Amino acid sequence: MPLQKDSVRILVVDDDPSFLQLSLRLLESLGYREVVSAQTSEDALEELARHPFDVVLLDIELGQGIDGIQFSETITESYGTPIIFLTAGAEEQIAPRIDRNSTMGLLFKPINSTELDILISTTLRGRRAELALSGEKHSLIARIFDSMVEGVFILDAQRQFVYANDSLLRMLDYQRSELDGRFSNIIVSPRENVRHYARIWSALKSRGRWEGALSLRTRNGSDRNDWVSLTAVRQDGRLVNVVGLVLDATERKRHEEMLYFMAHHDPLTGLPNRKFFTDQLTRSLARARRTDHRVAVFFIDLDGFKEINDSLGHAAGDDTLKIVARRLRESLRKTDVIGRYGGDEFVVVIDDLKDYESSLKIADKLLLSLNADIQLRERKFRVGASIGISLYPLDGDSSDLLIQMADAAMYAAKRSGGFDYRFSDTSVEKIAASWRRYRSESDRTARKRQLLFQLIRTIGSNRIFAVQPDLFPGEVPGGEDSMPSAVLDMPSVWSEAYWRLLVFLREEADEDWQTLLPGMRVHLRTAAAAVGGGEVLHELLDELHRRRVRVILEMSERDLERLLNHNEPALQSLFRENIVFSIREATGVMIRINDYMRLPVDSFVLPSLDAASDSDQKMLMYMAQSNAHILGRRVLFDSVSESDFLRTVRGGGQDLYRGSLAGDLLSASDVVQLLKK
Repeated sequence: MPLQKDSVRILVVDDDPSFLQLSLRLLESLGYREVVSAQTSEDALEELARHPFDVVLLDIELGQGIDGIQFSETITESYGTPIIFLTAGAEEQIAPRIDRNSTMGLLFKPINSTELDILISTTLRGRRAELALSGEKHSLIARIFDSMVEGVFILDAQRQFVYANDSLLRMLDYQRSELDGRFSNIIVSPRENVRHYARIWSALKSRGRWEGALSLRTRNGSDRNDWVSLTAVRQDGRLVNVVGLVLDATERKRHEEMLYFMAHHDPLTGLPNRKFFTDQLTRSLARARRTDHRVAVFFIDLDGFKEINDSLGHAAGDDTLKIVARRLRESLRKTDVIGRYGGDEFVVVIDDLKDYESSLKIADKLLLSLNADIQLRERKFRVGASIGISLYPLDGDSSDLLIQMADAAMYAAKRSGGFDYRFSDTSVEKIAASWRRYRSESDRTARKRQLLFQLIRTIGSNRIFAVQPDLFPGEVPGGEDSMPSAVLDMPSVWSEAYWRLLVFLREEADEDWQTLLPGMRVHLRTAAAAVGGGEVLHELLDELHRRRVRVILEMSERDLERLLNHNEPALQSLFRENIVFSIREATGVMIRINDYMRLPVDSFVLPSLDAASDSDQKMLMYMAQSNAHILGRRVLFDSVSESDFLRTVRGGGQDLYRGSLAGDLLSASDVVQLLKK
């Protein structure tokens, strides 16, 4: 039968009352219920005389001039009770003295609970093993050992097997008769160094025990990694037996990893807890100091979470937190650190920022993900987030300060109505504010008016060549060109613009529009951010392809170069039979002529000139136009407002222009009337 811990009687002898209390609680947590304490040697002898004990835990330094090792001889001679010594001293000073005593083990303070439990168990089993080598007692102990899931074996002084339990036989695929009387090296892998094997036996003789990883060999010759604990059994000071306990090292490691994970992670979401997150942030800051990188800390507090808890209960609240944790993981890289800070608060660390503006893109991505509706109990809830962002080294250089600054910025976002983000640093917040201003004005404008279109005409015949949707309507002075480049590098900016056009095509375009769409040319502005991070763009292109619309995608040479060098698969996804490219700001420096020749480029966008332009500017324009024609491409002149300019363009009959001279922004119905004519 298995060891009944609640019936094992243990006496703990130590002169430190606080340690005694700690030991009692520790033993109770391990399942030992019959535990008695004694603070002096006199108290210990009284307890031993009053009740029999299975094992004594004895401090080597008892105080008042009492030597624990000498006192142990009295216990051994009078009662024969096994002793496990406790000490805070140095091993090399204590081990030789213990070797002369019949103790079963030695533990160093502070006490490790696992080591204590194993040592008590093996001490008791080792004690009984002395009596279990013959007759009924042997059979009883064998049944006890065979009931254990761990492998147990007993060796004699010559290292020959006396006993092996059923678990060990199963582990190593042996029959009991195949091990009886064999030397122990039969189960030790040849990979183990002979000197290491010798050191194990030396430790058993000098200290009475050894514990560590050991490669064991099974009957079929395969090796396995195990954790082995060996305890010497002594009689009259002589080593007569060795009791071994074998644990699967892989299972032990898995258990240790599970305990580590539980200690450092939130049990509900599986995210790092507050302490572990703070430790990770401290390490990130240390790396940033060495590598001169920037770090961003995002402090996230949910908006609308209380409504779910109040209306559906805490179980639904827990489900919401799990959904939020999943969305955070899906929105960020595996290398980014995400933590649950407490309640409905989450924290994120990005520790390899190239520039501060990059954190704005991340904030935008997080906000889009977290502000999406959540479906719970057949109801939809909008559980969004208020996000505060602090930056290293702009806002501080310590974990506590950066978290504090991000927390304050989060409350600023919440005071502004929530469902948004704020930066602690004013310079970065200024850039973020320009995007938020555009977003709110764009939303307001979209509610007030229809989607408008700009016309692109041919220079030679002045006929309509293509229509260009005004993707960025609103009251922002100068339109899209006035927004910071960091804003236009955000995928969400383009996704919202493309979604507006998708809604028009699917829901607002009347029958005349649907009739005119096949064969129509639609000129769309785009960017690397839109191509590399926008599913909406591809959805829009699929819709236009289905309607047999010819598409001209306009992007800068800088964006084209970024896609060619860093995300060519995304660029390749745009190569369709109904799509060509129009390149602006082309210099021929970033992209070679050969690359332009192999790409489906239809035109190059050049700025127009006014009457005040000097001869050098005109010459540069003519050269650029001529180079485009040599490559077999047309030119699209931008922002043309004067008819005189078109007369100065030489050989431009095949070229195009747009701007106020081509016509005002038109509604969808006005475009239909023009195209019908």
